[in-house]
Amino acid sequence: MRFLAPHWLLLVPFLAAVAWQWPGLRLTRPLRALLLLVLVLLLAGPEIRRHSDGLDLWILVDRSESADETLAPRLGEWEEILAAGRSADDRLFAVDFADSAVTRGAVLRAGAGGTDFAGPRGATRLPSAARHALAQASPDRSARLLALTDGHSTESLDGLAEELRARGMALDLRLAAEDHVAGLGRGDRRLHRLEVAELAHEDHVGILPQ
Repeated sequence: MRFLAPHWLLLVPFLAAVAWQWPGLRLTRPLRALLLLVLVLLLAGPEIRRHSDGLDLWILVDRSESADETLAPRLGEWEEILAAGRSADDRLFAVDFADSAVTRGAVLRAGAGGTDFAGPRGATRLPSAARHALAQASPDRSARLLALTDGHSTESLDGLAEELRARGMALDLRLAAEDHVAGLGRGDRRLHRLEVAELAHEDHVGILPQ
């Protein structure tokens, strides 16, 4: 247990001095003394902590074939940033996943970088990877999940939100989008092909979808 405002505890010796100096206030009576002590404790803001200091961040790394072009070139840099930005009490764990999920091993540290994934890579089972991390997370530490992925999960997400909520953990997504074409903004589109049907009449023009 800790106190959010421990300076209020200084009232205890002050009240003891008042009770000794002015006995007519009868502050030494058990009920009055107990009420004053409870009041001081409430002012001090007692807090019972269920978790230890620091945060466990479980990084779910998409190793599927669909993420090769978008995620793989950025993975090393992202993991370096996460590892370098952690505090002394934080811990980072990496879980590589595709068809299956595998914990990379030791706690991720700056300079560790990504490793090759030897398992099947035809699917992107994000919920399975999240449950794999949940099964290993320490219940006495605060934790959250961060998925580095291209955003295309081939497995249904049904029920995952409820499982995360029951554990008090959040799942963040960092999507690796394709690079934008030079000269185009994020919401812009470029027309690659336009097909026009033969004109039966001059005032009827049809544009065929790509």
